[in-house]
Amino acid sequence: MSRKRGVHGEGRARLIGAAALGYGRGGRGAMTINRACAQADASVGKVYGHFPAGLRELEDALYLETLASYQSGLLSELRRHQSAAAGVKSVVIFHLEWIADNLPLAHYLLSFSASLLSSEHLVQLDAMNAEFARAVIEWREPHVASGRIRRLPAALYWSIVLGPAQQYGTEMISKLAVEEVAAVVRRAGPIFADAAWLAVKGEQS
Repeated sequence: MSRKRGVHGEGRARLIGAAALGYGRGGRGAMTINRACAQADASVGKVYGHFPAGLRELEDALYLETLASYQSGLLSELRRHQSAAAGVKSVVIFHLEWIADNLPLAHYLLSFSASLLSSEHLVQLDAMNAEFARAVIEWREPHVASGRIRRLPAALYWSIVLGPAQQYGTEMISKLAVEEVAAVVRRAGPIFADAAWLAVKGEQS
């Protein structure tokens, strides 16, 4: 029984990977059922077996799984650091490194509107984001209480810490050739990391 579930999961993962590859080669217009089938070596029937709503559900899955992977990676990086300064700086560098390592998917996340998700997947997205926010707050609050990080409205932290790096990454993706983007955003990581820390450091730091 577990073996069947594994095969099922592998087939689903291959189709999501095929959609990601299609997007990287030509944007949303390149993500078609036939191209996903060809890339994943799967039949159209297999696509609808995994994704009954077809291409829309496949695209929803690509968005949610990419975002979940990004959030998991960022939290793992954040939790490695007990120092407030190291933690804040690490997530900025992680963000830009993730863009550099996953350019097609980064472009996809930046250009895909969550409003396109089905109502069921919007509920899933809200739950993911709420859990992510809780985990970040759990790491941050002791540093705020001790004065190492400034006390600010919760919504401001994300905008201050990652907003500039995200804007820069978006701009570089839109302006530069694909082969140039990774090196450029990686070089900018330490600069944005230092700036983020200066913006949120508390009086006890």
